[in-house]
Amino acid sequence: MPPVPRLIFLTWKVRQIPRAVQRCVESFQRRNPHWTVVIMSDADCLKWLAAKRPADLAWYEALPKGILRADAMRLLWLHEMGGIYADIDVECLRPLDGLAAMLGYGEWLALTRDHPVHERIHFHNTPMWMNDFMVARPGAPLIGVALKMLAGMVAAGFQWNPRNAVMETGPGLLNRALTVMGGLKPAGVRYVPWEVIHPLPDMTNPFEEKEAADAAIRRRTWRGVNPWVAHYWYHTWCSTRNMVLAYSDCLFADRHEAAMERLEPYRSLLGPRSETVGAVLEKLAAQDGPVTLIELGVARSFITEPPPGVDGADPAQWQPGQPAAWDWGAGCFTRVAVETLAGYDFEYHGVDPSAAALDVARTMLRPLTTAPEEARVRAALAELLDDGVLAWAGHAETERRVHLHEQRAAAFLADFDGQADLIYMDHGECSEETAAMHARDAQIIIERGLVKEGGIVLIDDHAHDPEKHLVPKSRDSRRIFEAAGWMIVLEGRQLLLQRPYEVPEYIPRILHVFCDSRRQKAYRAEIAEAWRKLHPEWEVEAWDDDRVRDFIMGECPAFLETFVSYRTDRLRMAAGKLMVLKKRGGIAVDPNLMPLRSLDELLPGLALIMAARYPRDQPEFAGAELVHSGFLASCAEHPFWDGLEHDLRQSQEKQPDTPPDSAFLTARLRDGLRFLSPDSEWPELLDHRAIAASPETANEDAWLSVVPHATLSLDAASIAAPAEDGQISISVMTVERPQAYIHDTIASLRKEWTGAPPSIFAGSPGRAFLDRYEKEGCAVHGTGSEDWERIRSWNVGRKAHWNYWRCLSFPADQESVGRMIFEDDVKFAVGWKGRFYRTLAALYQLHGPCFVLALYSVFEQEGADSRKPGQLFTPYNARTFMGTQGMFFPEPVRRDFAEYIRCYGVEENLMPYDLLLGHYCEEQRIPIYMTLPSLVQHTGKQTTGQSGGSMIGHTSPTFVEDLTDGRQWVSP
Repeated sequence: MPPVPRLIFLTWKVRQIPRAVQRCVESFQRRNPHWTVVIMSDADCLKWLAAKRPADLAWYEALPKGILRADAMRLLWLHEMGGIYADIDVECLRPLDGLAAMLGYGEWLALTRDHPVHERIHFHNTPMWMNDFMVARPGAPLIGVALKMLAGMVAAGFQWNPRNAVMETGPGLLNRALTVMGGLKPAGVRYVPWEVIHPLPDMTNPFEEKEAADAAIRRRTWRGVNPWVAHYWYHTWCSTRNMVLAYSDCLFADRHEAAMERLEPYRSLLGPRSETVGAVLEKLAAQDGPVTLIELGVARSFITEPPPGVDGADPAQWQPGQPAAWDWGAGCFTRVAVETLAGYDFEYHGVDPSAAALDVARTMLRPLTTAPEEARVRAALAELLDDGVLAWAGHAETERRVHLHEQRAAAFLADFDGQADLIYMDHGECSEETAAMHARDAQIIIERGLVKEGGIVLIDDHAHDPEKHLVPKSRDSRRIFEAAGWMIVLEGRQLLLQRPYEVPEYIPRILHVFCDSRRQKAYRAEIAEAWRKLHPEWEVEAWDDDRVRDFIMGECPAFLETFVSYRTDRLRMAAGKLMVLKKRGGIAVDPNLMPLRSLDELLPGLALIMAARYPRDQPEFAGAELVHSGFLASCAEHPFWDGLEHDLRQSQEKQPDTPPDSAFLTARLRDGLRFLSPDSEWPELLDHRAIAASPETANEDAWLSVVPHATLSLDAASIAAPAEDGQISISVMTVERPQAYIHDTIASLRKEWTGAPPSIFAGSPGRAFLDRYEKEGCAVHGTGSEDWERIRSWNVGRKAHWNYWRCLSFPADQESVGRMIFEDDVKFAVGWKGRFYRTLAALYQLHGPCFVLALYSVFEQEGADSRKPGQLFTPYNARTFMGTQGMFFPEPVRRDFAEYIRCYGVEENLMPYDLLLGHYCEEQRIPIYMTLPSLVQHTGKQTTGQSGGSMIGHTSPTFVEDLTDGRQWVSP
């Protein structure tokens, strides 16, 4: 399945975006600089269709121009290209990578419902799936169905009504397509909660909660959620009433645009300070909340040629009534900043020990109230500005928001109670004394934390003409800021520095390793050493069954009843792991996860981390779960676990022993959680290539790798492929039944096998039918009376598990490096042994002794061609593995799988052992292969009933009686 490409698509009638929503459109590129934003006009759409989807062009052009075509175009684009579509009145509020990552494996499209107010008013509380913001993979099935429905409506001569676009081509079409496909899950649709896409209702509608919604819009509080985007309901296609215009004074895009319009006339006056001052004011204007500015050293120099006006405030020098004479590039930041931020919730502090300088600032900020006076000012500035216009705010609130302090900078900084978004350090003249003073003030700023995270410090007179031999004011303070981790943003006449964001650490550095005590008491030494080496300061907690039980009894007594209701240790361990994360926090890992680099870099700022379980670009894993339950990270008492604990209780009551595994966690995520971390509504979902990558898919950015149990504590290079019969042991499992297939199986095996006689395991008390093989040197293992007394009441499947486990676990000879296990109703192809050894040689070269080989398959794998020269084997999908008539296990895999069968087959009897083998290989990332063609054929006509009788007499479609015929089967 293709990933979601980093494409953002928007359309408008023409290439010129309406001014009212221009900042909305720009927000997508500003928040997602590594994404490509595509904006297409109606003409562009026609050209694109002609080039990319000419078959759709005719029915598209049959639609009336305007909104109907726009609705169709967004579907055509997403189906062809994938990515994100957004209406032009949608503002992007935070980076969209996390939203795109929400599409789990098996999901093609992310949709959200309309705001509940709209559903109540317009749709009688019927769910309405929206098309104003969509995230899609290329080829999303639901979009394909919707496009077929549209084309069909055109072909049928449907009478279109653009005023009814919502139902004909918009959300109504998506709802009809969902009904056709049977709902969200069959359609591969992920539900995104409406709060994070549509946090605001359309305020042009009448509704009861309007007062509260109005306050939320004006405060931009989003009602306590942290949305990715916000739709502002511009509605140009159907109405002249729209929310963008109604709230132009407080919506982010319009407010920012107005601020930039006020700043623009000043840019040409600021001279060498234009870039830095402009960048500072743009950043402050982009903030949502209150803005605090501190200017150390206010306006004092107002003529361009000294003396006598430098560092003075003599009105005769700076001409307070003649702005055209002011030195805007040196001393008018006060006026420019306050004017730019007019209409914002801002607070300005001007600090200077000179009372005269503060009087200058007051004069500059005084509103020009009389028309003649304003006219004179505009005329005086006409020569300085291209259009002769300079905006003057004259706001009544200016006096309330501006505070002037007759103090030295150090004294003010020592007493200031709060944090600033900007501190402008313009005090003093360029000298040794000023550089030292700035250094002392910088130390106070850092030690007292006077600048907010992400806030800025602007230092004047950073660079001068070298011939003037002036000491930069920033000479010493720069080093102090950089030593504290501050970043230099711009350098020029002024120095612009930014305080870094201090990312909070929510997830404690505790490693929880959960080990099923029946398989292993502790995780392997080499993995433990890797964790210690990469995480020397971490706390490590090892959890086995007993410790998990004690923990639940001591710290989660309310969960105890649910915990003990699980009937197997494995299920109790899985549920206990989730409760440990809830109470303690940290990282919970399976014992076979090897760290590749320190997780210290991963944790800061995140409260809940999960990982995709399977490669999303491999179609053979279709339908696989999203979450990898072997790796979970969380802060303590995260609200996600509260909801999940509730689900665990309900699940045990309604459907006992539902495993609390990957599928369970994934289902919980799909319920539409909206509260998952202190600063984010969703968990961080990391790609499979970063977490729990298999050795084949891991890259240099991966954090962890799955190490198959079979390779742990093993020098794989020391084990070579078996080359002769004496290096392989054979087990055959049988049971006494009317037709003794075992005799034909042994006879067929002996035609080519020259190694030690097979060990035969009888799964029932009767063993007389095997006497002759014991006389011939075979090791015959019957079922003793004590064993039979223990297993006689078991069902057939569990008895079969027990016998297969005996075949696996019987101790190997010292020379043996692998074991073949056969059921008792197979026959061997002529020439099978030669192909078998050539297959082993190739597989050992690929994987060492860490794979499983099936000599029989009931399936003919797609794309496999046994007639192709050198084609001896093909991968067998673990999720569809079936049939263990003939298997080869390298020695380390045999030992490990024997324990797995004992735990989950004999003691728990979860599923037939062939399916259990598929689960084991999938869990441990051990590849399964099948020989091409099958080297043995199933001959039995009776069934144990494990498959419900449906597989009686199943045979391999690739089996050939004689593999020595060179005309049919080409050897490498």
